[in-house]
Amino acid sequence: MSDSTLAQDFYSEFQVMRSDFTARLSAAADSHVSELSAQLVLFRKRLVDASQFIPSYDQRQYEMQLKSWERTLEKLQTSQTSAGAKPKFAFKRKDKLPLGAPEVEAPIPTLTTNTSLASHLSLTSKSECLLTRISLPDSSSIPIDSELIITNLDNCIVDLMDSNSATTNPTAVHIRDVNNCVFLLPVISGSVLLQGLRRCVVVISGCHQFRMHASEQVDVCLPTTVKIIIEGCIGIRFSEYPAKRSVNADGPKNEFHVEDFSHIRQTPSPNWIPQNDKTATLDRWLEKFRDNGKFDLQMLDEILPCVEGSR
Repeated sequence: MSDSTLAQDFYSEFQVMRSDFTARLSAAADSHVSELSAQLVLFRKRLVDASQFIPSYDQRQYEMQLKSWERTLEKLQTSQTSAGAKPKFAFKRKDKLPLGAPEVEAPIPTLTTNTSLASHLSLTSKSECLLTRISLPDSSSIPIDSELIITNLDNCIVDLMDSNSATTNPTAVHIRDVNNCVFLLPVISGSVLLQGLRRCVVVISGCHQFRMHASEQVDVCLPTTVKIIIEGCIGIRFSEYPAKRSVNADGPKNEFHVEDFSHIRQTPSPNWIPQNDKTATLDRWLEKFRDNGKFDLQMLDEILPCVEGSR
């Protein structure tokens, strides 16, 4: 994967993180300061790891934004200490502003380097329907370096898998604020970024990175080689897709490597589990879905995660 594609993936990831972090910061209680501080530390590590492919100008913009947030959190910590509570976390400041220098709000990082912004396709505000590639605007072709944004869906099946190898796949997929939906995604060369999913199934043939925020009761089927990050999620279940059928059932199994930003302790995260039997159930459902060839609300409900206590 080229440096420009990796830089674009990081930019998309940063925008999701920025939106989430800003919202949480504006409503942060004293008890949340340590959690937000730890989140910044983890993302700073991501920035360090990404520095090998992010142009220096963009790195400075990201760094300015992180430092701006750090100063805000330090002020909250100072206020917390003044109120009699002991801060649980503090940043190790490497640089100090010159005496009397004004604090400047960091600009929002933008891709102003030789990395060109991708074009965008969107699917939004749909309910109880089947959405495929022909549902996309100008579905005759998907532009190279396009990103797909899916928002505000209820009770939908989104099937973007296509056996036609000549069809271009989106380089990144963003899904936000959806309920009771199934997503069937092809190989995505960049990232799949999800936020605000409720009771959904997400099937991905492959991607560079998978990141999910503020979601619950989601079954995710994807290769075990994908880098997975979750935050603010509960009831997430991961299954390998496609299944390695040649591996003996009693032999060693591939494991998912999930980084949970909401559980930074060394103990296993309570927010996700592996689900070994989902792939076989999914294969049977996919065969039935292909044979049916149309949207069926009852069929959709058959594959969605069970609502606790409803079955």
